[in-house]
Amino acid sequence: MNTIQTPLTFRLATSADVPALRTLYDEIIDAMDASCWHAQWRKDGYPANADFLAAAEQGELHLAFVGNSLAAAAVFNHHYNPGYNDVPWQIQCSPHQVLCIHTLGVSPRMQRCGIASAMVQHAVNIARLKNCKCIRLDVIETNRPADILYTKSGFSFRESRRLDYDSVSAVFNMYELLV
Repeated sequence: MNTIQTPLTFRLATSADVPALRTLYDEIIDAMDASCWHAQWRKDGYPANADFLAAAEQGELHLAFVGNSLAAAAVFNHHYNPGYNDVPWQIQCSPHQVLCIHTLGVSPRMQRCGIASAMVQHAVNIARLKNCKCIRLDVIETNRPADILYTKSGFSFRESRRLDYDSVSAVFNMYELLV
């Protein structure tokens, strides 16, 4: 793993960030299309600019910067797929006590530098600030690097299950971290 020389800074996205986010995720999608690992994101589908805008307006879209360069982004909120309700989680808690990570992406130019791990730690910090009991997420089975990231970050694999989203119906690996 390479390391970045400049410390990461984090901030919430605004509507003005949508063009930079579109560029970031288009670069991520191009890199995934050229690899054998894929999150099933599409330039003409998910994540869409409307998704970025809605998450920014809700104060849920977190950005990481190296200097002035957008390095990563992710949505942290309490919303999850209905399929989460039947997963054998380690603890039972109400939706507002669960922080979910969605659409975590790192610039291909800055991957393998610890930025994804830093974004996960940022999510842990946010979860603690919001008095959440856990962080939960799903990783599409074709995205092995994400599986490795979350396992390395201390998340517990709970099970694989089919989930239906607007953009894809597939098998996802379900993860949980108690905070």
